[in-house]
Amino acid sequence: MLKMIIADDEPEVRYGMTKHIDWKSHGIEIVASCANGSETYNSITLFRPDLVLLDINMPEMSGIEVIEKIRKDDIPVSFIILSGYDDFSYAQQAIRLNVDEYLLKPCSISEILMAVRKSLEKRDVIKNITGDLTKSNFFTYYYEKMRTFDKTLSSLC
Repeated sequence: MLKMIIADDEPEVRYGMTKHIDWKSHGIEIVASCANGSETYNSITLFRPDLVLLDINMPEMSGIEVIEKIRKDDIPVSFIILSGYDDFSYAQQAIRLNVDEYLLKPCSISEILMAVRKSLEKRDVIKNITGDLTKSNFFTYYYEKMRTFDKTLSSLC
């Protein structure tokens, strides 16, 4: 079963996502429900989830700050951002941090489930290609493939 953390400072959002979606039927176990960024960061380092659904604007540490810290720690976890802010700068930061999806609140259960499915499919593809999900292994693999491609292309020209 895959592990997931839900992080949002709004209790009704956390409750709704944990109680109104049958995660177990999708092969997902909710290992933590967090109300702020610090709690989210600590839960990620403790539980090592496969996926984190998190709000971008939380007390103590923003969702972006959580993702930045986790990326620096090289913990292989996928992120989906849920945001009430339609601000392009947030989306740019999310792209820079390799966030899988950026959903605007309010969003439907089907939108959340589709984003989760896409995120987990992407994760499986990377894991199948590299055998590992750490950032350093992915980029090493990518670099080697690009070198091989460049050599092949040079030999054809």
